[in-house]
Amino acid sequence: QSHKEWRNVPPAVTRRLGLSFQIIEQLACEVAKVQQGYSTEMGQTQADVLNCYQLLGDLKAAQGEAQQVADRLTLRVKEIEETTHKQRRQWEGLSSESAIQLERHQQQLV
Repeated sequence: QSHKEWRNVPPAVTRRLGLSFQIIEQLACEVAKVQQGYSTEMGQTQADVLNCYQLLGDLKAAQGEAQQVADRLTLRVKEIEETTHKQRRQWEGLSSESAIQLERHQQQLV
C-alpha cells in the first residue's frame, strides 16, 4: 500500500525530497570529515601530551644529572680550598723559617 501512496506524490515533492536527501548526505559527509579531523587532532594532541611528558621526564633526568655534577664540583672546590689553605700554611711556615735562618745568618756575619 505504501508503494501506491508514493505513486500519488506529485513530482515536485519527489524532487524536493530527493534534494533534501542529497543535502542530508552532504551534511553527513561533512560531519564525517569533521569527526575524522577531530579524531586526527585528538590523536595528535594525545601524541603531543605524551611527548611533553617524555620531555618533562628528560628534563628531570637532566636536572638530576646537573645536580650531581654541581655536587661533584662543590666537593672539588672544597678540596682545592683545603689544599690551598694547607699550602699557604706550609709557605707561611717556610717563610717564617727562612726569615729566622736569614736573621741568624746576618747575625753570624756581624
